[in-house]
Amino acid sequence: EVLAGTLSASNLQLVEIAKAVSYNSKIIIMDEPTSSLTDNETEHLFKIIRQLQAKGCAIIYISHKMEEILKISDEVTIMRDGTYVGTWPASELTTDLIISRMVGRDMTNRFPPKTYTPGKEVVFKVEDLCSPLPKSFQHVSFELHKGEILGIGGLVGAQRTEMVEALFGLRAIESGKIEKDGKPFKVKSVRDAKAHGLALLTEERRQSGVFGILS
Repeated sequence: EVLAGTLSASNLQLVEIAKAVSYNSKIIIMDEPTSSLTDNETEHLFKIIRQLQAKGCAIIYISHKMEEILKISDEVTIMRDGTYVGTWPASELTTDLIISRMVGRDMTNRFPPKTYTPGKEVVFKVEDLCSPLPKSFQHVSFELHKGEILGIGGLVGAQRTEMVEALFGLRAIESGKIEKDGKPFKVKSVRDAKAHGLALLTEERRQSGVFGILS
């Protein structure tokens, strides 16, 4: 057993979903239930929703993720600026149609295809990065090239966030090498990371990404 306050946002989300389901309610409203869930956790939630539906439970599913809306819904109601736009069978809609009706204009080719090749210059390099905690990240290495977008994947608990927080000085580093523009440097604090031009957009934005009383 652990205190709810010690859980991550994704695990808290799962707890809240479990609580809602356990009440045996006939009508359940889910407001952005997958905002902090992984793809596997989302699929598990969808299985639960279908089981509830089979038992006669009615569900209002609110989401900005169009693919989820189309996958789980029988009917889709669209709103714009607080105004009801209409309701359609999900089978008659596509992602582009939903977005067009949400914004009130045609969104065809809203993101024209572009080709871009990242440069060969290595701007950030991590070599054999290890946490002092044995169950945290160990022996992580990667290179980031100029103009490149590098994705870091893994399930909840894979220590992705912990590794990134260590690079920004929020967690301790036991060993390893960090380079920026070919020059090695050490990160012992957030001040060190910022001094070398690093910025971090946190996973838990409401908990650690803003100063609520100043926003």
